[in-house]
Amino acid sequence: MKKCLFAIVLTFSLFPVYSQGALRSLCLAAMDNNSDIQAAENNWKNAEISRKSAGGAFVPSVSISSSAILPNEYEWKTCPDGFSSSLTYSQPLPGGAALGISGTYSYTAAQLEEECFITQTPQLAFTLTQSLFPFWLQGKLQDPSVLSVKKQSEYYYNQLLYTRRTVIQNIIQNYISAYSDSCKIQIYENYILQVQNQINAFSQMEKIGNANNAQILELQSKKWSYQQDLMSVLQDRESYIQSLEVLCGMNISADNIDGKFFVDDVSAEDFCIFINELCGGKVDPCEKALLANIQTLTTSVTSARQSAAPVVNFSVTPAWALDTTKVENWRDAWDSDSDGTTTDNWTIGIVFDLSPIFSEAANKNIKKASIELEQANKNLVAYQKQKTYVHQQYEKMFIFLKEQRTTAKEIYLESENQFNELSIQFVSGAVSKQDYDSMEIQMKNNFLALSCLDAMIWLYKVELMLP
Repeated sequence: MKKCLFAIVLTFSLFPVYSQGALRSLCLAAMDNNSDIQAAENNWKNAEISRKSAGGAFVPSVSISSSAILPNEYEWKTCPDGFSSSLTYSQPLPGGAALGISGTYSYTAAQLEEECFITQTPQLAFTLTQSLFPFWLQGKLQDPSVLSVKKQSEYYYNQLLYTRRTVIQNIIQNYISAYSDSCKIQIYENYILQVQNQINAFSQMEKIGNANNAQILELQSKKWSYQQDLMSVLQDRESYIQSLEVLCGMNISADNIDGKFFVDDVSAEDFCIFINELCGGKVDPCEKALLANIQTLTTSVTSARQSAAPVVNFSVTPAWALDTTKVENWRDAWDSDSDGTTTDNWTIGIVFDLSPIFSEAANKNIKKASIELEQANKNLVAYQKQKTYVHQQYEKMFIFLKEQRTTAKEIYLESENQFNELSIQFVSGAVSKQDYDSMEIQMKNNFLALSCLDAMIWLYKVELMLP
């Protein structure tokens, strides 16, 4: 009898290590196999690619073109009848600005008697385009096109962390539910065994006339009821195991769903540290994702206002009027000291483009971005309220379970004392084996009920410690 009691205590102390080890293994497997996590990782990787290439919005563009007009009988080193070449450079700048430089050089040649004359036409232009409501006038420090992709990357990263934590929480909940059902299965099996022993005893008594058939039928009905409850719990456990298989992407046996959880604070804290290591630290990734989404939509509003503002175009164009010269003296046309053979003019222009103000599409973009931003702020407030409410409900449930555990532990200890006393009486022959077996089953079931409460308390303790 002492060996039997020692076995129960040993099971109580050794199973926690196994259970949390199995939970850790399932969580780590889900990090590699879960389809939701894999999808979230791909979204974040794509966002990272966009973030790293954000500078592409300010990459300059350069275009060069050339053309020539050749006579029918053209010889090498002979001047073409005409030639034109152009170069255009455009540099986008933050704040809806762009700097442009363009240059063109062309000439035409004409034959007069024995001489060939050339007329050269160079052109050069500098332009600067600027929105009149850039991001810095809106009180922002970064260009919205760059800041947007940064915040989108941050949003998808926190979405990844939130997905991981959600999967882990679902794994824990399904695991503990399956474990609780395993305890219930043992309880029902014990009850069925107890009733069967009673049926056997009454059957023997019926043979000698000390029991009637009605009592046996009543016990058989009771056994059938326990069997139906057992089948229901077996189906429930199977559904939890199937959910675990989907979450973890691996096959799981019912034999793995067993064990006893630690109930001390250090164990729950250790498991929370393990979760936080996989989910970005002691922060709420969902709340951070919602904040990043708000910041992304804020940049959308800034960008929409910047695009809908009037635009000023400033241009400077120096122009040269070159005299016609002989081909071999083409450089003389550029000589400013050759008695007025060249003249130059500077043209400065400023153009205000007010069309964006009256653009219906631009105004709709501002309204749409503002509505989305307002809704994102409401979503954050709603989430924070829900989070507070759920935490309060968890606290109430945790306190209730602790009270239930106190009662369950008292019942278990009382049944253990009664069983120990009954064991002594059984050895002396003062009680029957049926009474002894019945008390042993009652004690085991009380212990299993206590184990279920311990597992639920452990679950709520972890949930309350998560940020």
